[in-house]
Amino acid sequence: MARPTASTLWLAELCPASHVLPQVRETSAGQVFGSAVHKYAELAPQVGKDEALAAIPEEMRERCGELDPALLPVGNREVPIEYDLEHGEARLLDITDRAYPNREGCVYGTIDVLQIQRQTVWDYKSGWPGPANESLQLAALGLFAARALRWDEVTVGHLRIDGERLRLDAHLLSGIELAAVHARIKSILARYDGAKSQEIPDVYPGDHCAMCPAMPACPATTAMIRQVSEAMAEESKIAAMVEADPVGAWTFLERAGDALERLRSELKRRASMAPIDLGNGKQLRILDVEKKTIDGKRGLPILRDTMPDVDALCSVSKGRLEKALGKRNASVVMQRLEAAGAVETNTEHHLRKVAAKEP
Repeated sequence: MARPTASTLWLAELCPASHVLPQVRETSAGQVFGSAVHKYAELAPQVGKDEALAAIPEEMRERCGELDPALLPVGNREVPIEYDLEHGEARLLDITDRAYPNREGCVYGTIDVLQIQRQTVWDYKSGWPGPANESLQLAALGLFAARALRWDEVTVGHLRIDGERLRLDAHLLSGIELAAVHARIKSILARYDGAKSQEIPDVYPGDHCAMCPAMPACPATTAMIRQVSEAMAEESKIAAMVEADPVGAWTFLERAGDALERLRSELKRRASMAPIDLGNGKQLRILDVEKKTIDGKRGLPILRDTMPDVDALCSVSKGRLEKALGKRNASVVMQRLEAAGAVETNTEHHLRKVAAKEP
C-alpha cells in the first residue's frame, strides 16, 4: 500500500486501487534518464558541470551534458513539502531522499525548483509531460507552495530538457483555482481511503493500467490472465473471443501483455536475489549474457578490408560476421575491432529456466 503523492495523484484519481494493492516497481530506460537529468539539473548550478556529470551514471553523461547549466533557473532545489489536507496548511520539510514522514491526513511532494521571490514552482521533465495547465502534479505542488508561503497565487511550470534546449511551459494558478485543486485532492484521498476499507478494492481498468505498479496484483489483470489461460486450451475459444469483440480482444491483449511483462520483471527481481525453485529439478535463474555491439563508424575501415560489400549493409553484427566469414575468421576480425575501440561490450541479464544446481 502506498499513499498517493503529488506525482501519483493522477493515477489515484483514475483508480484508487492502484495505491491500495501491492505494487511492483520497475525502472525503465526512460526513468533512469529522467533520474539522471534531475540529479544533473540539481547539482550543476551548485558545483559546476563537470562535478554534476561525475555524479550521474556514465552512460547518461553525454546526453545530460548537452544542456548548459547557465540555462537552469536560479532557486531552491529539491524542496520537499507536506500538505495537511484537513486544515489546508503546508510546511517545507528538512529531509533528504524524499523520506516523507507520512503523517495521517497529509500529502507529500518535492518541488524541483522553488523560486520564492517570483512565486514560481518548476518541475523538470525529460519527455513530453503534456500541457502545464493540465498537470495535476504541478497544480498540487503549486497549492502546497502557496499554502506554505502564504501566496494568493502561484506560477507553475514544466522545464522540459530537450538536448541542449530547455523548453518552458508555465501556468498561473489563481486563488479560485487553488481552492479547486484542494477540493480535487480531497476527493482523491477520500476515494483512496474508501478503497483501503474494501477487502478487494474496486478497480477501474483503462489505458493507465500500462503505467500502474499494482498491475500484477490487480483483480482485473489476474482475471484476464486466467481467461487467456482457459482460452489457450481450445483454439476455437480464442477465435470466438476475437469474432465477438475484436476491439475488446485487442484491448485485452494490450493489458495482458503489460501485466505479463510486469510479472516477468518481478520474477526477474526475485531471481536476482536467489534462484526460484520450480520443482522437478528446475529453477528460475538470472543468466548473464555478454553482448558485443560493433561501432560502425570506428570499425568501418577494418570491415571494408574483410567484407567488400559492407557499405551496402544497414548494420553489422558478430553473427553476420560469422555467417559471412566463418567463426574463426570472424573471431580474428572481432579482435581487430576490439583493439581499435570499435566494440562495445555489455552484459544482459536474462531470466531462464535451468536445471537446479546441487546445494
